[in-house]
This record gives sequence, structure tokens and C-alpha cells, in this order.
Amino acid sequence: MARRLLIIGGDAAGMSAATQVRRMKTVDELEIVAFERSSRTSYAACGLPYLVGGLVTSPDSLVARTPEQHRGKGIDVRTRHEVTAIDVKASAVTVRDLDSGLESTVHYDELLIGTGASGISPPWPGIDAKGVLQLRTLDDAAEVERLLVAGARRAVVVGAGYIGLEVAEGLLQRGLHVTVVERLDAPMGAVLDADMATLV
Repeated sequence: MARRLLIIGGDAAGMSAATQVRRMKTVDELEIVAFERSSRTSYAACGLPYLVGGLVTSPDSLVARTPEQHRGKGIDVRTRHEVTAIDVKASAVTVRDLDSGLESTVHYDELLIGTGASGISPPWPGIDAKGVLQLRTLDDAAEVERLLVAGARRAVVVGAGYIGLEVAEGLLQRGLHVTVVERLDAPMGAVLDADMATLV
């Protein structure tokens, strides 16, 4: 009976690992099951500012490999499934199907957590208010788009690094009045020398 590798996270880290392992192990040797809570896998998050700005016209343009393509390579990708608990002693996870609400227990021989990082939210009053967003996923970009279509006219972008400035530029191209807030002395201050950052 094949061993089971269970992967939590179906984006870059999780699916890159799954693809590499599949190259080394056949389906008979190792079953690979990946859980992803969104509906898409393997997308280029670095393109999100360009999706917001309208230079990329469809979220599907940022997807490198669909769940179906991964399944065709022998990787059992289960989208819209969220792992809610890990029982290390029992080598099992609790998984919730986000569409049906049903929970199940899935056992594993090996576990890989490839969920990526979480965004940092400043501890400011109102940080969880309606209209305060992060831009990390395609779902986040869809919410930005929803607000733009609903008539948003002003935006404040917190952070003047690569992504913050790309988002600001995209929102300007969409006709918004944009303010960028940065705690360093100049934009791009964390990655450029001071004289260059000042020019930016």
C-alpha cells in the first residue's frame, strides 16, 4: 500500500514540493494529497498589483497550473478545503470542506505545511474595519475589484516597497486618488540606498 504525503497549501510552496516529489515517486509508491482553501492553485502572487491595475485582465492569467493539471500528474488536489487541526500523535488532520461545511479526518505518513506567510497588520484602531484589505491572494484582488466597480474613488496604501508602489500605480491608472504611507524616510528605503530611495 502506498504511503501518503499530505500537503497543506496549494500555492507556490506546496505545489512545487508536490510536483518535485511526484517526479521522484510513482503513484504506487506515494499518494500525494494537497489541501487548498481557495479555488485556485499555483498562481503568480507577484502579478496581483497588475491585476488590480487592469494590466492583467483575468485572474486566470496569473495561474501557472490549475488543480486539474496537477490532478493529471497524479496529485490529488482538493480545493476549497481548509485544514483546521493537526493531530501529530495520530498522524491525522481535520479538514473542512468550505462548500459543504462537512469535516473529515485524513491520515498521513508524511506532512508538509506550505501555507506561505501571513500579512502583517499594524495594531491600529479600525484595522479590521470594512474596506481595509490586504493584497495576498486572488480573492483579495477580487475584493479590491469589487470595491472599484462599486465606485471607490480614494485609496490609502500602507507600505512603499515594491508591492505597495505597484499597487499605488495600478490604482492611479484606475483613476483613484491614492495616498501612500511609509514608516521609513523614503519609498523603497528597505531595498535601495538612501540616495536612490530619495529619488523614488
